[in-house]
Amino acid sequence: MTPARSRASKINMRIGRLLDRWAEADGCGVVFDSNGGFTLPDGSMRAADAAWMRLEKWESLSAEGQARYAPLCLDFVIELRSQSVSSPISKPR
Repeated sequence: MTPARSRASKINMRIGRLLDRWAEADGCGVVFDSNGGFTLPDGSMRAADAAWMRLEKWESLSAEGQARYAPLCLDFVIELRSQSVSSPISKPR
């Protein structure tokens, strides 16, 4: 996979830092970066630029489940749109 461009990487880092700061203060969930893959109910595996999941959902997994591509849907995801996307509105996923 091609690495993110420098500006996008800087923005992703800021988004992740702010989301993590909020999650730490709130204490109700955990944050994941773009390296974290999750297995969805249809079997597909996805990763977001930044994501948040309710703590009770995360803690419902065994240690082994947490170490793998967790078979859970995230509660909140952030995708930073690439500058190469020409459409003014991204298509829903």
